[in-house]
Amino acid sequence: MLLVKGYMLACGHTLCSGCLDNITECPLCKCARTIAGPNMALRSLALGLKASCQFGCVTGTVEDILKHLMTYCPRVKVACTHAGCGVLVPREDIKDHSDRCEWAIVRCPCGTETERLDIPEHLSTVCPKANIKCHMGCGATIRRCEAFGHQTTCPDAVVPCTVRGCPEIVRRRELADHMAKSMERHARVASNLAMCLQRQLVAHNWVGETKAMAVAVKGLEMNSFSWFVHPFKAELLKGRQEFCSPVFRALQGGWRIILQKTEDRWLLSLQLTTRSESALVRFKFVIPASSNEMGSEHIYFQHDGVVFREGTAKGMHITMSPADLEAYVTARATGTTVCQDCLLVQIFMQEVDTVQV
Repeated sequence: MLLVKGYMLACGHTLCSGCLDNITECPLCKCARTIAGPNMALRSLALGLKASCQFGCVTGTVEDILKHLMTYCPRVKVACTHAGCGVLVPREDIKDHSDRCEWAIVRCPCGTETERLDIPEHLSTVCPKANIKCHMGCGATIRRCEAFGHQTTCPDAVVPCTVRGCPEIVRRRELADHMAKSMERHARVASNLAMCLQRQLVAHNWVGETKAMAVAVKGLEMNSFSWFVHPFKAELLKGRQEFCSPVFRALQGGWRIILQKTEDRWLLSLQLTTRSESALVRFKFVIPASSNEMGSEHIYFQHDGVVFREGTAKGMHITMSPADLEAYVTARATGTTVCQDCLLVQIFMQEVDTVQV
């Protein structure tokens, strides 16, 4: 072993720094361990000796070889500099390792920077520029950031009939067929409205007439709200038994949807939270299927008319087991993001009449 960093004791003997840490006296003369300083003459002599790289790269002085090993030698193993890695690889291979290191920070095309090992999960769950299949099951491939907008044109999205007053809710691809088959029914809706307005025009003065017309038109207006319940399965595993939607505005009042787990079924309810007047409301719940693999049917629940006053909640049991309902949980677009473990509940509402209290 070449003594390059030797320290001289007061007694004149020279020892390496490793030995000095473990002694209290000079091992040669037993004098007290008193360090005088580094032995520069010995250091200079040692650094000037001839030597070769241990890997056979170059020859030169000891000083040259030490510098070569510390900074240039391609075969010396060095640690990867990426946080979390620390793998030792030959210096000549460090660039190749860095280019594929799982802990290297890389930039996704969407601009997000993350470790390379997290890129697959990022692409499959949140990346707005990643291609995904439409979660409504139409089969279209779209960018995740376009998923919410795609719902406005998706042929499998659930939509109300465009004829005001018709209570039917169908998939968009079925709308044209519904319109063709329901011409007679739609004509009756328009005729009934015309007769209602005519009777009210005769029976009331202008003030009363205006109010009556407003009441009649209520039956033609369809309001809708989409509630994304997430995370759904994760909360069930924690023992959660009830989910409540945010309060949403519709029909001149505040409403919310409540999903409660009973012994063997789920209870889905609509509650009026705030409104000055009571109202008679027709409403329909829709739980869309997560994909075509589940078949073409969504879950539908309908009430043809319920009187709601503040605090009133009206619900219906879902006629399937909790496990079957969980099959409708999937990843769904909510704005520019996609929520995993999500159950989508949609409601379509029409006010039939105002109820006097």
